[in-house]
Amino acid sequence: MSWSLRLGSIAGIKLYVHFTFFLLIGWVTFAQFLRTGNWRDALDGLVYFSA
Repeated sequence: MSWSLRLGSIAGIKLYVHFTFFLLIGWVTFAQFLRTGNWRDALDGLVYFSA
């Protein structure tokens, strides 16, 4: 898993996040910023997306 970042393990199960997940988060935040023109609203949109 060379494109993944290890987060840790829970009950012996290794948890990884793929690199493209960070691109997705950046894309969602930037798209919200372009839509609203405000970074605060863009971060609120990211929190909503993450939920």
